Amino acid sequence: MKQKMVFHLFALVCNVGMAFAQAPLKESLFAGAFRGHVAELYIQTHQQDCTNAPYYLGMVRFKSDDTTEAVWRKFNIFANDANGFLLVDDHWNVGRFQHYIYLEQKGPVLTGFLKASEGDQEPLKLERKTTVTDFGPYHKEMLAIDMHDDC
Repeated sequence: MKQKMVFHLFALVCNVGMAFAQAPLKESLFAGAFRGHVAELYIQTHQQDCTNAPYYLGMVRFKSDDTTEAVWRKFNIFANDANGFLLVDDHWNVGRFQHYIYLEQKGPVLTGFLKASEGDQEPLKLERKTTVTDFGPYHKEMLAIDMHDDC
């Protein structure tokens, strides 16, 4: 009896969580080159429930000659009111980052730099890919990262 009650409570919590899960207001894919290889940024725009302020979720990947498909990495995204975005790679959410990216948006173009914890700041330029109409694969990848975002 107690196990059934726990199961039903768990199912209720999961269903309530899914009901409040918010679909992105906007999704965009940006692509460019970094060190002569393809770089991509997938970004979702959401709206905070209480304040209606926008917030962003995103992931980045860098492809190279020796891999046909690179792994997406989740970045925490912070924005300012002047179209500036700071993306921080805190893979395990422990307050320790390996990389950060600063980008400013002017129309469909993001320009800025990537800085690794060890190494020099390197320029980065990405342009919105307007030909992408199906963000399903990117959305699924983001969900997969979230599901495995722990040890």
